[in-house]
Amino acid sequence: MHAVAALLFPSLAATAAELLGSPAALLAIALGLVLVIAVHQVHGSDLDLWALPARGRASALTECARQAAFLRLRDPRAAGRRQPRAPSAAVPAA
Repeated sequence: MHAVAALLFPSLAATAAELLGSPAALLAIALGLVLVIAVHQVHGSDLDLWALPARGRASALTECARQAAFLRLRDPRAAGRRQPRAPSAAVPAA
């Protein structure tokens, strides 16, 4: 299998020792790693793709709760709600 890969892709057939043996390759890998860490530090939560659905659900639930808190005030005479009682016309007993 390795021989087939070496025939098809001769530039990729180099071993890890050959790639990491030169100082330029080590420097390129180190700079790439530093770049990845710097981007993660700057954009930390923006790159967190797995958290996007959870963040969306949390904000949707917060918005629903905020709207539900004032539903009764918006429509006090909606079906199923108790109507406020009016004061009676009778004179209270003394």
